[in-house]
Formats: sequence, C-alpha cells, structure tokens
Amino acid sequence: QRRAGWGRGAAQAERRSLVFEFDGKKLKIPRELCGEGGTCLFEGDLWIFLSARRTVAKKGRMGMFERTLHPFLSLCLLSLPSVVEPFSALRFPYTGSVRPGAVAPEREVPAEIPRPPYVEGWEGGQKEGGGPRSRFPGGVPGIGAIRGTLPFGIDVKSEGDAEKMRVVGRIAREVLDEAGRAVRPGISTDEIDGIVHAETIKRRAYPSPLNYRGFPKSVCTSVNEIVVHGIPDSRLLKEGDIVNIDVTCFFDGFHGDCSETFLVGEVDEAGRNLVKTTFDCFQAAIDRCSPGTKYNQIGAAIEDWIDEVNIREGTSYSSVREFRGHGIGREFHCDPKIWHFRHRDWGSPMKAGHTFTIEPAINEGTNELIRWPDGWTAATADGKRSAQFEHTMLVTPGGAELLTGKVETSPLYFWEEEERQQGGGVEGQGSLKGRAREKGVAS
Repeated sequence: QRRAGWGRGAAQAERRSLVFEFDGKKLKIPRELCGEGGTCLFEGDLWIFLSARRTVAKKGRMGMFERTLHPFLSLCLLSLPSVVEPFSALRFPYTGSVRPGAVAPEREVPAEIPRPPYVEGWEGGQKEGGGPRSRFPGGVPGIGAIRGTLPFGIDVKSEGDAEKMRVVGRIAREVLDEAGRAVRPGISTDEIDGIVHAETIKRRAYPSPLNYRGFPKSVCTSVNEIVVHGIPDSRLLKEGDIVNIDVTCFFDGFHGDCSETFLVGEVDEAGRNLVKTTFDCFQAAIDRCSPGTKYNQIGAAIEDWIDEVNIREGTSYSSVREFRGHGIGREFHCDPKIWHFRHRDWGSPMKAGHTFTIEPAINEGTNELIRWPDGWTAATADGKRSAQFEHTMLVTPGGAELLTGKVETSPLYFWEEEERQQGGGVEGQGSLKGRAREKGVAS
C-alpha cells in the first residue's frame, strides 16, 4: 500500500481525461468516469477517489487514511487545497440538494488597502513557512464550552471607537444591500462573491472573510440546507432557493458584520415562513438588549419565540447550537459569546460600549449539523433548510443601536413588499428601523 508520505503532486485537466501526477508518475482517469460526486481510479492495490469539483491548480499534498475498505486496502484521502476535496469511498453523505461547485482563485485586494492582522502570511492561499490552507479552522465561533464572560474580557468602546464602528457598519450594510439586489435565478454564488469583493474594495475596505484562517473567498454564501460558512463557487442559484449572504468589512481598524437570507425567485410558503420566523427571532433578541441585561437573555428570547411558533403553527423549527454570535471591533471575533439558545450564564451583563453580533440560524428540522470535507461548510443533518439574520449591535445608555441596520437606500424585505402592494403602511427603512423606534432604541 502507498502511504500518505507519497509526496507532493499536481492535478491538471485534459480534454478527455483527468491526470493526477505524483513524482513524475501519471495516473489517468477517463473523463466519462468523472461523476458528479467523485471519481474512482483503480491503480494496483489502491483505490483513489477524486472530486470532480476542482481540476486545475498548482500543487497540493497527500492527506490521511480515514477508512478501511477491507483488511488489505485503505482509502487515501487527497488533501489538495483549492484542487481536490476529500471524498469517502461511498462518497460524502450530502444531506440536501446542494452540491459543491468549482471554486475560483481568491480575488486580489489592492496593496494600499489596510489588512487585518490575521491576513499576514495567508494571501495567495498558503501560510508562509507552513502548509496549505487549514481544512479544519477550529477558531471560527462554533462548538465550545458555554461559560460566562468575565467583565474585564469585554472591550468597552470609547465614543471615538463607536463612531468608527458606525462607519464600517454602514459600509457592510451597503455592500450587503448590493449583494442582495443581485440575487436571482441563474447567478452563481461566485458572482455574488465578486460583487461583494468589488463593492468592498470600492469603499476602500477589506473583505474580512478573505484569508481569515485560510478562508478562500470574500463572503460566505449559504444556500438552502447550508447553515453557515458556505464557500462561493460555480453553483447557480435556482428558482425556489434561499441564500444567506454573510458580509463583513474591515475599515479604519474595525470590523462590521451582517448577514441576511434572501429569496431566489418564487419560494414556497414553508421557505418564506422559515425566513420570516428567523427574522422575528432576531427582532425578539434585539428587544432584550440594554445595559444590565444578561447575555443569556438573547438565547432565551430566540427559543421563546421558536417555541411559540412551533406550538401555534405545528412546525419543528430549532435554533442551531454549534455556532454563535460574538464580540466584534478591532478583532473579527472576541468576547462576549452570544449563544442563541437557553443556557445559564454567570458572566458579565451588557454594558454601554459593548459591541457584538446577534446571528441566530434557525433550521426547519433538527439543529444537528454535519461538516463538509472542505472544513468550513456546515449543513443540516436532515437536509432541511436553514435561514439566518445577523447584525452588529452597540449597547447604548438607553438601549442598543444597530450598526449594520437598514439605511435609506436599503431594499424592503419580501413581507414589506407584500404589505406595500396590499396598501399597508411600511417603514421606508425596513422593519429593523421600525421596531427599534417602537422600543426607543437607536438604529
């Protein structure tokens, strides 16, 4: 059997076959065998499974043995960053309708635009002095111990810092609005990434996701059953899809983070209800934000709303537990930790000057997730859809301020469009603005 230390290789596409080269030894796979999920090659005593997603790249290296095919054979997964995704012998068990497409090279950022510190060494897709992109980033806000945040662990923004966060929050909102306007059947998520990248650069900001722990694109696009961290690729959006677009921008030393879920063409009633319920959960959480409030009240408000809807409508919505909101400012992710479900929290209460994101992801079914082989994409375990809304908040002496809330030019949500068509009164700047005014909260 060949071992993982077989060495570096290169993959390239030919007209009629896929060629995989190891140390001068070429292995050819007929193009006819390149199935949708993966490709199988038998060479001697080793089966190698290759993804047909990515076929052109510079170089990569062998990965690890993961499963035993039978007592004498092992499956060698190929870990080729931006080239070939690892697939199991029986193909990766995707749970819904979405499949990965081809991921284009990362887009360039002009040298004069300041980068956040974590970008250093990652540009170009490979860490300087180290290996390729991390397949298991780990540091992304996800599974972790639920513990209180110590008071001295939360940065209190000065008025000057808060003003800078208002500026970058406005930038992120404008970029998200431009991306949302582009959503339609037939557009690829990679094209959306291009729009986000261009709009961010136009505002002299840096797209925060790009090269964050090796993430290869400038935005996260999560379609249907994809919960978070979907990598933009060649897949085209289809009529009836829902897509979450997660935008974060870095400007003048601070990050602004926001996301919304958009409808692609005509979406069925169940999908529309999921998106609206997710938004309502987010609104309910905002209503709890004020100085002196414990952070666990955010998760309680979200699950209280879900429980009420499930009882009233007979649905099975659940709030995702693996991923959370987070503090934000000079750092992309920091304290406090914002969990979107009920839990005990003995830590610090909210205080004027705290900035953080609220970003509940609500699933149609189970809140259990699976990770795709790319190490980033998280999907629902039952293949049902998920929706998410996220905004950056600033706690003020009188309540809370939405730093990435809708502005005068922001498009209406689909339910606001319906109300307007029916002749009802609609707030010109969106429901977030209207709800904030009712509560006396700045937006």
